[in-house]
Amino acid sequence: MIERPRKGRNMTEQSRVASTADVDQHHVLAEEVRAFLVSVRGGAPFLSASDGRLLVGWLDQGVPIAAILSAIERTARRRAGRRLRTRMSLGACKGEVKKLVGLVQHTRPGPTSGASSPSAGPDPSLGRFADRVARAAVPDAARPARDHLTRRLRSLAGSGAPPDHLATQAAAAVRAFHEDLWSATLPMHPALTAQAHAQLAPLEAVVSAKVFADLLDEHTRQAVRALAPEVSVEPIWRALGQGAPA
Repeated sequence: MIERPRKGRNMTEQSRVASTADVDQHHVLAEEVRAFLVSVRGGAPFLSASDGRLLVGWLDQGVPIAAILSAIERTARRRAGRRLRTRMSLGACKGEVKKLVGLVQHTRPGPTSGASSPSAGPDPSLGRFADRVARAAVPDAARPARDHLTRRLRSLAGSGAPPDHLATQAAAAVRAFHEDLWSATLPMHPALTAQAHAQLAPLEAVVSAKVFADLLDEHTRQAVRALAPEVSVEPIWRALGQGAPA
């Protein structure tokens, strides 16, 4: 007779532990999105309140991180060279997210990292992407970063981890490469920023100094990323069979 309430308490404790795990997982994934967005656009190293709410909604719906990061890349490429008056945000990526995944059809799964999914054995598609990265042309100073990324991707491809976990980890490795690429190309930045300034000059008189500086940073970062066009998240999203045709 006394076992029933004890069971109830245990179930409550288990639910609390599961809820805490979900919150922790959300925090890890949200941090990856924040870091990736900052690496793409520069500017403030945090999300706005509206972007934060949007991201929580995506995570609650189980939108894969690789899809969100692919949407950020696609949005940034679309903005490159255009005289847009607003800084890049997650809100600007909503259309691309919807193209990459059917939000209406998505239901919330377990942790997006895929830790609870069954092992699927080595992943040849990710291995093929690693081979493409190994052959990718990059600035000489970024070759060590490219080689490190290749090794990381090959290790992931042979790990037997579930596809969603592979995609998340591989996307994080791509972000790290582009951060290294940014650092390796520092001597080139003044010239690239000058080119961006020439493109955006008509905006300087119509936006605030802070917005103009952020736009310059974003365009310079896109110019640097263009030095290694083969290295992006979207091929990972496609390689793992989760993406919709672009």
